[in-house]
Amino acid sequence: MSFEKIEINSLEFSPTKAIGENWGILTGVSADGFNSMTVSWGSVGVLWSKPCVFAFVRPGRYTYRFMEDGEMFSLAIMPEGIHKEMAVFG
Repeated sequence: MSFEKIEINSLEFSPTKAIGENWGILTGVSADGFNSMTVSWGSVGVLWSKPCVFAFVRPGRYTYRFMEDGEMFSLAIMPEGIHKEMAVFG
């Protein structure tokens, strides 16, 4: 699996609108596989001089175990107007 590093300071967007209105797809990855879910809560900011993202997932969600068992997760901020298509992620 490979990832493309994107410097967060190169992005021009409103985190409040992006996460709260457009939603995102959060994916937890572990050695056993992966699972994704929609999110409309979280935060983008700076912690101890480093860019970071906060996402909160209830232990009862299937995606939670992949986040706990794995070393990383991804958060993809989605474009406006595709909530219907994102419904597949629950």
